[in-house]
Amino acid sequence: MNLMRHVPIRMCVGCGNRRTKGELIQFGRDGSGSVSLDARRHTGRSFYLCPDPACLNTARKKMRRSGFLEGVDFEVLKSRMDQKKEKQEEVE
Repeated sequence: MNLMRHVPIRMCVGCGNRRTKGELIQFGRDGSGSVSLDARRHTGRSFYLCPDPACLNTARKKMRRSGFLEGVDFEVLKSRMDQKKEKQEEVE
């Protein structure tokens, strides 16, 4: 009997690569309209990005029309991505 566990796969909205959920960084928009890192703690819409600044820039361009990222400070998101990336590298 094979007891393999299911590994959730998500897609980066920047580059379109599919990776395991743990490899990507989840961002979410809560009811108040603010975008935060690690959206698992919030209800509402969310999206995933690779821990690569190029993916953040691409996602910014792609999502501009939708208004999802309207009013977001991208420098803050980039610094949070860098912090999360450093934490992931420490664990590995």
